[in-house]
Amino acid sequence: MNSSHKSDISAFKSAYLLLMRTAQRSVNTINQDPHHLAIFCQTLSDALENKDKLIHIVGVGRSRLIGMILGECLKNIGFSSRVFYLGENIIQPVKKNDVVIAITGSGWTKLTTMVLEEVVRKKSIVLTFTGALDSKAAKLSDGVIQCPMGYHPQDHISLFTREHDPLSPLGTIFELTAMITGFGVINGVHKGSCTKGFNEATTEILRSAENTFNDLEHNPRLTTLMEFLSDYCFKPDSKVFFYGNGINSIVATMSSLRLQSLGMKVLSINDWRFRREGDLLITLSGSGTSSMMLKMIENAKMSQLKVFSITSSSQSQIAKKSDEFLVISGRNLKTILENLQLTKYEMYFPKFEYATSITFESCIAQLAKNLGIPEHPSMESHSLDVNS
Repeated sequence: MNSSHKSDISAFKSAYLLLMRTAQRSVNTINQDPHHLAIFCQTLSDALENKDKLIHIVGVGRSRLIGMILGECLKNIGFSSRVFYLGENIIQPVKKNDVVIAITGSGWTKLTTMVLEEVVRKKSIVLTFTGALDSKAAKLSDGVIQCPMGYHPQDHISLFTREHDPLSPLGTIFELTAMITGFGVINGVHKGSCTKGFNEATTEILRSAENTFNDLEHNPRLTTLMEFLSDYCFKPDSKVFFYGNGINSIVATMSSLRLQSLGMKVLSINDWRFRREGDLLITLSGSGTSSMMLKMIENAKMSQLKVFSITSSSQSQIAKKSDEFLVISGRNLKTILENLQLTKYEMYFPKFEYATSITFESCIAQLAKNLGIPEHPSMESHSLDVNS
């Protein structure tokens, strides 16, 4: 990274604040007119009570990944064997009165709307997160939660220099807002109190994200992370691997897709056998105690890879075994899910996962500024992907 960029985190701060403020604005808007929130909560509550009803989640690209994150949280509150992601190999057919949850920023994504047309014919119940209330997906839905798709002029936040677009590539603003509002809906169902549960979850998660921002604003380890990422943007022969367990594996995939738009060679962990000396492994573990991840780090060290870990504990084994690490708050030992057999259904707030997602998106905003990479190419490739 150019020395003039090392101390500059202005785009990081702008992006982070914009994502949090947009999420808070969406929460406030939903509270002003909670009609559709009530539809979401009541529909899911009814499905929770009726064991014959299944939950099917549909989306394309990173929207699909947001749906998967919400699906994993739904499993924790009682839908353990009744959540299916359309497009997976192991699924159940959609039938009458099943619930279909769609995630589509534009509301016009062809694959998603084709699926919704079919499930409406089957008389399934459709709940949609979208940015456009006048879209096809919204019109096909029984309940709609609107999440903004882009920059709002009232924010008065400059994410990049003037020659760059605001933070809207690949639907980042929409996706992360859908994530947190989705967490709120699920907690409303779990608590049996729609508005109260919604606000409890969104407030706690946003507060944790704000604490993370305050911790990172003057943290030299943040600069170190961006230096690592920047270095690998200019190493065409080197690869980056992301690794996480559970929801963190989905967060890792989301970040990987965005880093690819900067020209970084990011490989799936399924391609781990192609690692070489000098490659980079980035691990995501809130607890910092995952035995699977410790084994992966040990393996990376034997292959002479660099290891950078994101964790909630600076004293964890994962932090100690990594070359560098960054602490993001939000996880404690009580919420370690690995090797934990749930004796009762419970909702844990994915504060670490949400703050980690915002952190990486904001790092990418800063890198895009530092490297002079415009957003147009990634937006165009995304458009071609989801509408083809």
